[in-house]
Amino acid sequence: MTDSPYDGDTAILYARVSTDDHDQDPQTQVRNMTKWCEANGVEILETFVEERSAKDTNRPGLQAALGYLTLNKVGILLAWSESRLSRDTDDMAKIVAICKTNRVRIRYVSADGINPEEGTGKVMNFLNTWQAEEERKKLSLNTKQGLESARLKGKHCGRMLAFCFTHRVKECEKMIVVDAKKPTVIMSIEDVMEFARQGYSVAGVAKKFAHVAPNTLRKALMEEGRLEEFVSLCEKARSGVQQRGGATKGASTPENSSTKGVGE
Repeated sequence: MTDSPYDGDTAILYARVSTDDHDQDPQTQVRNMTKWCEANGVEILETFVEERSAKDTNRPGLQAALGYLTLNKVGILLAWSESRLSRDTDDMAKIVAICKTNRVRIRYVSADGINPEEGTGKVMNFLNTWQAEEERKKLSLNTKQGLESARLKGKHCGRMLAFCFTHRVKECEKMIVVDAKKPTVIMSIEDVMEFARQGYSVAGVAKKFAHVAPNTLRKALMEEGRLEEFVSLCEKARSGVQQRGGATKGASTPENSSTKGVGE
């Protein structure tokens, strides 16, 4: 027994970090929430942890938490702070409404005196969420400005290439990785097509020679407009081997259409 008004209550914990949080560990939030529950005599029913931005409510962990409290008898939805639940005032209002409908109270470890269901607590919950929303907008703006500045200086800010054909090296040089554990794989398209003439499938070439994901090579061939030709050459080579009674070269069955595997 404790002197806490929550003694004997139940709670689910929600912890969240994002790429904006400078590599924070969500388990730190979980530990602090667990201590809060122990100090207040609250039983923990379930814990939901995720690494997502709080720009909206489209988060698997949050949706799972809200679904759980809708289907089960829960007393408290506990988070470290308002910004962990949401950084958008409209979204926070939706979360509060869902909890209110299911008679669940929202509580924060870092702001133990804020009760979003009551007068002053409602105002504080709104103001703190609004502040978090403004910080998110400012961070987003600074990030966009930083990327734009980098682009103006000729730096590539997008995704680096895992694979590149030799004739594309010059135009893609800013996206090619050289000094890294996984440098960009560079091959001539003539060599790749020659493997097709030997009966290797896209998957076979990707795994055995290029050492990249099959879909990476498949997309590169599609961008060159050579995927159908590759598949045709592969099928022709395999058909010839089978007619001669020999073993088909390459472990994988050749694709029978130019779009197989795209988006896998």
